Amino acid sequence: MKASSTSVGVVVSAQGSLADVSTSRGSACTGCSEASTCTLPDPEACVEIVTVRNAVGAEPGDTVELDLPQHGLLRLSLLVWVVPLLGMVAGAIVGTTLPTSSGLVADAAAFLGAVSGAALAFGVLRWVDRRAAGDPRLTPFVARILRRVSR
Repeated sequence: MKASSTSVGVVVSAQGSLADVSTSRGSACTGCSEASTCTLPDPEACVEIVTVRNAVGAEPGDTVELDLPQHGLLRLSLLVWVVPLLGMVAGAIVGTTLPTSSGLVADAAAFLGAVSGAALAFGVLRWVDRRAAGDPRLTPFVARILRRVSR
């Protein structure tokens, strides 16, 4: 099992200890089991700019390998998938207590509770995202420079 998740990109800009790197989602899709049935018109055309830690001194134009420790990736996945699910379940449970006090049909109340719980969970995720933005355990970093642009 890999201890990290890597991808390749090109440095667009570098400021101090951070760099903006252009990556292709196609490189992230390389190991995906659904790659053969992907519905993206051209996965290589899907480019995103990622802000990463740049301790190796990469400069604009350099091709670099980005890394994110596996524990950070697992932690992020847990937050993105489990928190909304727990919010929906908790909201549905709370919603089932509403029909007795408000006269709503039990199924409608459970549905409204689930939607409210999911919305609240996404609000919590947004707050956590803002707080975790500078957390080095959750921020990708330049692992190494693969090719330097001649200066």
